[in-house]
Amino acid sequence: MEKSKLLKARVYVGTYKKYNNGSLFGEWMNLADYKSKEEFLDACKDLHNEEDEPEFMYQDYSNIPDGMISESYINPLLFGIIQCAKDMDDTETEAFFTFLDMGLGDYSDYKDGEELVELFNSKYAGEFDSEEAFATYMAELKWPDELQTEFGMYFDYEAYARTLLTSGYRHHGDFYFSVY
Repeated sequence: MEKSKLLKARVYVGTYKKYNNGSLFGEWMNLADYKSKEEFLDACKDLHNEEDEPEFMYQDYSNIPDGMISESYINPLLFGIIQCAKDMDDTETEAFFTFLDMGLGDYSDYKDGEELVELFNSKYAGEFDSEEAFATYMAELKWPDELQTEFGMYFDYEAYARTLLTSGYRHHGDFYFSVY
């Protein structure tokens, strides 16, 4: 998901009581306006203040990642992720959602979006246009001095890429991640 889309995440909030009484009254709410789920729910309560204990119904939404919203639930991590995305560039945001889509970050285990972004940062190796470019980068990190000698002339980057991708790294498109 692109950063620009994520920052435009919004949800139409009504209530079950109104819906059951034939009313779709509600309002589109921009999630980037709220730092936490609690702050968002307070705004929803203000919107539906004529009900004592409103049961919120998320009747429609846009620009929200799969699995983070349903008719009656919004994952609290979403608010932290949106706040963190404000500090990410477009490529980092795309890499972050690739990371989640690959199942490398099970967001159900984390209490806030910031922790999940920290996990992503610890696993993200970078963006490379080929497996060999990734292997070159990793080899230069591991053996910077040796690659400047005769050793470097004979180094097989293609074989090293295969080793990396079968022993601890995965990629999707141009984004590479550690799995450990």
